[in-house]
Amino acid sequence: MKKISVAGWHADGNGLYLVVESSGAKRWMQRLVIQGRRRDIGLGSAKIVTLDDARDCAVQYRRIARAGGDPIAERRKILGSTLTFKETALKVHHLNLPTWDNEKHASQWLSSLENHVFPLIGSKAIGSITPSDIMTVLTPIWVNKTDTAKKIR
Repeated sequence: MKKISVAGWHADGNGLYLVVESSGAKRWMQRLVIQGRRRDIGLGSAKIVTLDDARDCAVQYRRIARAGGDPIAERRKILGSTLTFKETALKVHHLNLPTWDNEKHASQWLSSLENHVFPLIGSKAIGSITPSDIMTVLTPIWVNKTDTAKKIR
Protein backbone atom coordinates (compact mmCIF):
# COMPACT_ATOMS: atom_id res chain seq x y z
CA MET A 1 0.00 0.00 0.00
CA LYS A 2 2.97 2.33 0.46
CA LYS A 3 3.53 2.35 -3.29
CA ILE A 4 0.04 3.60 -4.14
CA SER A 5 0.20 7.31 -4.83
CA VAL A 6 -2.61 7.85 -7.35
CA ALA A 7 -5.45 9.87 -5.80
CA GLY A 8 -8.69 7.93 -5.32
CA TRP A 9 -10.26 5.00 -3.48
CA HIS A 10 -8.24 1.79 -3.76
CA ALA A 11 -10.07 -1.40 -2.76
CA ASP A 12 -8.47 -4.03 -0.52
CA GLY A 13 -11.56 -6.26 -0.17
CA ASN A 14 -14.40 -6.65 2.35
CA GLY A 15 -15.35 -3.01 1.84
CA LEU A 16 -11.93 -1.78 2.98
CA TYR A 17 -10.38 1.05 0.98
CA LEU A 18 -7.20 3.05 1.05
CA VAL A 19 -8.17 6.62 0.21
CA VAL A 20 -5.37 8.64 -1.30
CA GLU A 21 -5.86 12.40 -1.46
CA SER A 22 -4.32 14.59 -4.16
CA SER A 23 -2.05 15.97 -1.42
CA GLY A 24 -0.66 12.47 -0.89
CA ALA A 25 -2.38 11.90 2.46
CA LYS A 26 -3.66 8.35 2.92
CA ARG A 27 -6.39 6.99 5.17
CA TRP A 28 -8.35 3.79 5.63
CA MET A 29 -12.10 3.77 5.01
CA GLN A 30 -14.65 1.00 5.17
CA ARG A 31 -17.85 1.09 3.18
CA LEU A 32 -20.68 -0.93 4.74
CA VAL A 33 -24.44 -1.23 4.63
CA ILE A 34 -25.63 -0.59 8.17
CA GLN A 35 -29.31 -1.10 8.88
CA GLY A 36 -30.15 -0.59 5.22
CA ARG A 37 -28.00 2.53 4.70
CA ARG A 38 -24.63 2.74 3.01
CA ARG A 39 -22.11 4.23 5.42
CA ASP A 40 -18.42 5.08 5.19
CA ILE A 41 -16.41 4.58 8.36
CA GLY A 42 -13.01 6.15 8.83
CA LEU A 43 -10.46 3.76 10.32
CA GLY A 44 -7.54 6.15 10.59
CA SER A 45 -4.47 7.44 8.84
CA ALA A 46 -2.38 4.92 6.92
CA LYS A 47 0.65 6.32 8.77
CA ILE A 48 -0.78 5.18 12.09
CA VAL A 49 -3.06 2.24 11.24
CA THR A 50 -1.35 -0.72 9.59
CA LEU A 51 -2.98 -2.76 6.84
CA ASP A 52 -3.43 -5.70 9.24
CA ASP A 53 -5.06 -3.48 11.86
CA ALA A 54 -7.38 -1.96 9.26
CA ARG A 55 -8.36 -5.42 8.02
CA ASP A 56 -9.03 -6.65 11.59
CA CYS A 57 -11.16 -3.60 12.31
CA ALA A 58 -13.03 -4.01 9.01
CA VAL A 59 -13.87 -7.64 9.82
CA GLN A 60 -15.09 -6.65 13.29
CA TYR A 61 -17.30 -3.86 11.93
CA ARG A 62 -18.68 -6.11 9.20
CA ARG A 63 -19.69 -8.71 11.82
CA ILE A 64 -21.52 -6.08 13.87
CA ALA A 65 -23.34 -4.76 10.78
CA ARG A 66 -24.31 -8.25 9.59
CA ALA A 67 -25.78 -9.01 13.02
CA GLY A 68 -28.04 -5.97 12.62
CA GLY A 69 -25.98 -3.67 14.81
CA ASP A 70 -24.41 -0.32 14.11
CA PRO A 71 -20.62 -0.33 14.34
CA ILE A 72 -20.55 3.47 14.35
CA ALA A 73 -22.81 3.56 17.41
CA GLU A 74 -20.70 0.83 19.03
CA ARG A 75 -17.56 2.87 18.44
CA ARG A 76 -19.20 5.98 19.90
CA LYS A 77 -20.11 4.01 23.01
CA ILE A 78 -16.54 2.85 23.35
CA LEU A 79 -15.24 6.38 22.87
CA GLY A 80 -17.70 7.65 25.46
CA SER A 81 -19.62 9.97 23.18
CA THR A 82 -23.04 8.71 24.15
CA LEU A 83 -24.21 11.86 25.87
CA THR A 84 -27.87 12.54 25.28
CA PHE A 85 -29.12 15.83 23.92
CA LYS A 86 -30.63 16.68 27.31
CA GLU A 87 -27.38 15.99 29.20
CA THR A 88 -25.45 18.10 26.73
CA ALA A 89 -27.95 20.97 26.79
CA LEU A 90 -27.87 21.04 30.59
CA LYS A 91 -24.07 21.22 30.52
CA VAL A 92 -24.16 24.04 27.97
CA HIS A 93 -26.71 25.88 30.12
CA HIS A 94 -24.51 25.53 33.18
CA LEU A 95 -21.42 26.73 31.29
CA ASN A 96 -23.24 29.76 29.85
CA LEU A 97 -24.94 30.87 33.07
CA PRO A 98 -22.14 33.27 34.05
CA THR A 99 -22.17 34.92 30.62
CA TRP A 100 -25.89 35.73 30.45
CA ASP A 101 -26.95 39.18 31.59
CA ASN A 102 -29.94 38.11 33.67
CA GLU A 103 -31.53 35.07 35.26
CA LYS A 104 -34.73 35.48 33.25
CA HIS A 105 -32.89 34.86 29.98
CA ALA A 106 -31.16 31.79 31.44
CA SER A 107 -34.42 30.32 32.72
CA GLN A 108 -36.24 31.03 29.44
CA TRP A 109 -33.49 29.32 27.47
CA LEU A 110 -33.79 26.19 29.55
CA SER A 111 -37.59 26.19 29.77
CA SER A 112 -37.90 26.44 25.97
CA LEU A 113 -35.83 23.28 25.66
CA GLU A 114 -37.74 21.53 28.46
CA ASN A 115 -41.10 22.35 26.85
CA HIS A 116 -40.36 21.77 23.18
CA VAL A 117 -37.17 19.77 22.69
CA PHE A 118 -36.49 17.39 25.58
CA PRO A 119 -39.82 15.53 25.25
CA LEU A 120 -39.06 14.73 21.60
CA ILE A 121 -35.30 14.23 21.33
CA GLY A 122 -33.91 14.78 24.84
CA SER A 123 -33.05 11.12 25.30
CA LYS A 124 -31.36 10.73 21.89
CA ALA A 125 -27.58 10.53 21.70
CA ILE A 126 -26.08 13.71 20.28
CA GLY A 127 -24.39 11.82 17.45
CA SER A 128 -27.63 10.22 16.31
CA ILE A 129 -29.69 13.40 15.92
CA THR A 130 -30.66 13.96 12.29
CA PRO A 131 -32.13 16.89 10.37
CA SER A 132 -35.52 15.13 10.46
CA ASP A 133 -35.32 15.14 14.28
CA ILE A 134 -34.81 18.90 14.16
CA MET A 135 -37.83 19.24 11.88
CA THR A 136 -39.87 17.10 14.28
CA VAL A 137 -39.08 19.60 17.02
CA LEU A 138 -39.58 22.80 15.02
CA THR A 139 -42.60 21.99 12.83
CA PRO A 140 -45.27 22.09 15.58
CA ILE A 141 -44.14 25.50 16.88
CA TRP A 142 -42.86 27.27 13.77
CA VAL A 143 -46.14 29.04 12.88
CA ASN A 144 -47.49 29.90 16.33
CA LYS A 145 -44.24 30.50 18.21
CA THR A 146 -41.88 31.72 15.53
CA ASP A 147 -39.46 33.51 17.88
CA THR A 148 -39.18 30.48 20.14
CA ALA A 149 -38.65 28.18 17.13
CA LYS A 150 -35.87 30.44 15.81
CA LYS A 151 -34.14 30.45 19.19
CA ILE A 152 -34.44 26.69 19.55
CA ARG A 153 -33.10 26.18 16.06
